[in-house]
Amino acid sequence: MEWTSRRDRVREHVLAMRELWTSTEADFKGEHVAYQPSWQWPKPTQRPHPPIWLGGGSGPRNFAQLVEYADGWIPIGGRGLAQALPELRAALEEGGRDVGSFDIVPFGSTPDVGKFEYFAQTGVTEVVANAPPGTPDEVLPFLDAYAAVVEQVTGTGETMP
Repeated sequence: MEWTSRRDRVREHVLAMRELWTSTEADFKGEHVAYQPSWQWPKPTQRPHPPIWLGGGSGPRNFAQLVEYADGWIPIGGRGLAQALPELRAALEEGGRDVGSFDIVPFGSTPDVGKFEYFAQTGVTEVVANAPPGTPDEVLPFLDAYAAVVEQVTGTGETMP
């Protein structure tokens, strides 16, 4: 695909899928995606549709798409959140979105108590581990260490507060 059109293509594909998920009879006409009246069953169990999380860096263009049609943002690693989150939250508020129901899910974070405590304080809702590839004997110690950090931060070992 043409690199400069990637965001527009993702936007249209997501909007087209959302139309199928939420309408009894859906049709969509865009520059990159189009279909005639169609039906899609079964509908997703999540209402109104499965959560839509977008990755990418911080900035006005990505934030505009997050505000328009996403339910969460997946920044890589979480670096720069202190500067990005106030900008994202302002964009969400300006767009009439509920900031409290918008997920922030850093991807590829290493287990670190200080980092996870910071994430919890800034409203991060989940963290995706950057687990190394390998055999169970190689990966399980990493996951055990990760779980120990989560348990230390949350007191449960299950989810971020």
